[in-house]
Amino acid sequence: MAKVRQSAAHTWRLAHQPTAARLASLLLEVLASAGPEHPSPARIPMSQAELAVALGLARSSVASTLARWRREGVVETGRAHIVLLDVEAIEREAARV
Repeated sequence: MAKVRQSAAHTWRLAHQPTAARLASLLLEVLASAGPEHPSPARIPMSQAELAVALGLARSSVASTLARWRREGVVETGRAHIVLLDVEAIEREAARV
């Protein structure tokens, strides 16, 4: 039953949340799954293309959101990874509907 709830929540996000909120939610989910013992939990080892596929978006949509967040000092990006510099800003973005 828990998987059905998770799937329903994921489907709702795909249909109703703006791109930035969807991306923020996914990054927070990955961050939470790393656990407290992870040596660098704020480093998300996913490419823009992988994030786009996970969210059902075009890579360009993910790239433009990440570019804005880079300018705002929220994230740093590198080859196939993203570092969350301001988790609170990501949490605020995820809460937008």
